Amino acid sequence: MKELDQLVENFFQPKRDTLGLDQLVEMVEEVMNEEMYYQKPGQEDPTGPYSADRVTDDIRKKLERTLKQSGLGVDLKKLEYGGKTTIAINNVGSNVIRDKILQALGDSGWVKLPAKPAGGKHKRADTHFFDVAKNGKETPVSILLRQGSTKDKISNIGNFMEGIVAYALAVRFVEGEDITEEDVKTFAEKHKAKSTKTPVKSGKSKRSARTIREYTEPNLEVKIGLDNITFTELDDPDKWKFADIDSAIALANSDYYKDYLDKIVSLKIDADGVSNQETTAIDVTVSGTGKDGEDYTFLDSGFSLKNLSKQLWQKGKDILAIGDMFSNLFGVKITLPLDIEQFKKDRYPYDIAIPYFDQLFAAVEQADNTKLEGIDKAQEAFLDNFFTKLPEYATKSPEGGSIPLVALGSGGFNIYDFSTKLKPKEAEEVSDKAAKKYKVHFQVTKGGPSTNQRAHKVPDKLGLYFNDKKVFELRPKIEPSAGTFRFYLESGDPAEVKNLFAFKK
Repeated sequence: MKELDQLVENFFQPKRDTLGLDQLVEMVEEVMNEEMYYQKPGQEDPTGPYSADRVTDDIRKKLERTLKQSGLGVDLKKLEYGGKTTIAINNVGSNVIRDKILQALGDSGWVKLPAKPAGGKHKRADTHFFDVAKNGKETPVSILLRQGSTKDKISNIGNFMEGIVAYALAVRFVEGEDITEEDVKTFAEKHKAKSTKTPVKSGKSKRSARTIREYTEPNLEVKIGLDNITFTELDDPDKWKFADIDSAIALANSDYYKDYLDKIVSLKIDADGVSNQETTAIDVTVSGTGKDGEDYTFLDSGFSLKNLSKQLWQKGKDILAIGDMFSNLFGVKITLPLDIEQFKKDRYPYDIAIPYFDQLFAAVEQADNTKLEGIDKAQEAFLDNFFTKLPEYATKSPEGGSIPLVALGSGGFNIYDFSTKLKPKEAEEVSDKAAKKYKVHFQVTKGGPSTNQRAHKVPDKLGLYFNDKKVFELRPKIEPSAGTFRFYLESGDPAEVKNLFAFKK
């Protein structure tokens, strides 16, 4: 009976995995006693403690400031935040957008990026906040960027805008006067209903994922080749509100295009992006026949909707070409490396190139700001030269050319005219847009230690400011995984660049 008594006694003993009231209270207290701290890079002691709500709010503010500066077109009102030690942010956008956001946060040292992200694109990263439980366990606070719903997005904005631009340019020719969005939508319906449709197979697939539509009427031919998903979205008027239709209409109504249409009697628009993808990077070409029987082309090189709106000009570590750019575009003569051959041989982690550019930017900031400081004639001369030479670097057009750049960022679309002249003069002498008085100056943004656990320093950047707005930036960039070093001329503050250079209705 002893064995039976012991068995019964053991059966009615509280089980180890039973959650009693005392244990529940203890767990709640442990959670309530968790605290969060911030360990600033290079700082010995952390700051804190902070509440989880405070940490989430700090992360939200930093992320939204970064998004506003990036020009990626993410709708801040649609972002949704959730979680504690892993803060998930929904409705951010595509893999490309999420990777660019985290790269920007990594460049500023605000997050720690993994060296080799899964799938090649960064989607999550640890911040410098960390959570401390009652038992002393530390957990880094990370952010996870999620794409979210796609019902209010366009699958490929670049492809979508190819069709919109083609429609807008065609209808402006047909109407013979300035057009509206409704005019473009009416033409789109006509193009959909009356065009000849040719399916295009891709690779070994038996199914056709792409289509070419060809529309003709007297003196007009419009050919558009796109993936079927984009055509489905183009044919849905509700999708148009998620794209920047105004940019395409502004180009169609611009003096550039009006002057061109005055020369021709017939027009051919070719936006076929599926037939010769490997042979051309141009998305839209516009050609026509004049009254004299001659052929005329709108924008000699055609124009691409895939250009990054931020990166205008780039070189590798070609210091001679970079020196020519400084001289031509900025009127700045730079000191070349003492040993150019050794500079060319410099490899990762670029112990020669990075210090050189850091010192160069500091010298330009000091010397040229002194030269430009408070001298209107020096400012005017600088701007006159800069905007004469800018099209060569921004659009690869000849010096002084007035060719607009059709530029696409990963989150938005704009058409820029970088031939616009902006000078510090009085309103009665020039247009209102050009009359604004600019104080031009350079300013260095310091780099810092690498955030991806690689042994290199993030290079400094050199910004060109108009008053307090950074309009252009020079940025040396290291890409460790590819073993490359690139030097970029980039556009700066997205809102200011758009205000100054974008075509407007």
